[in-house]
Amino acid sequence: MFTSGPYLLNWNNAPNPNGFQTGQLPGRHGQRYALLSDTLAQYVLMAYDALTGPSDTLQRLASQPTALGNRAATHLAHWQPHHRFGRDVWAPLARALRSRPAFMAYTRALAAQNLLGPDDYTMVLIDGLPPVP
Repeated sequence: MFTSGPYLLNWNNAPNPNGFQTGQLPGRHGQRYALLSDTLAQYVLMAYDALTGPSDTLQRLASQPTALGNRAATHLAHWQPHHRFGRDVWAPLARALRSRPAFMAYTRALAAQNLLGPDDYTMVLIDGLPPVP
């Protein structure tokens, strides 16, 4: 999951066609969907991985002397057995979307703890799609 970089859109490079997919994702009533920018998604995935029994990939990454490796090690050290993904990762992040200042303060706090890398952050939540006819 963290072994290679994501396909990014950049103003000075042509997009990599391998990073694009087309089609439809049928929504389910009451389901929540999230769209996250790359570094914010990395935070969510690393926290989830650390909390559900770290994968070999996260452990291996944490042993590398890089900024990403350091962040992975921080996740492994930070998330303890009393933490819960929904309560301690997802819910605070979703609550932070209530306002721009709240989101900025929350992402800055995560970055100050080295749980979130330096980048721009975008998150969109889509709740309760109506049933597909």
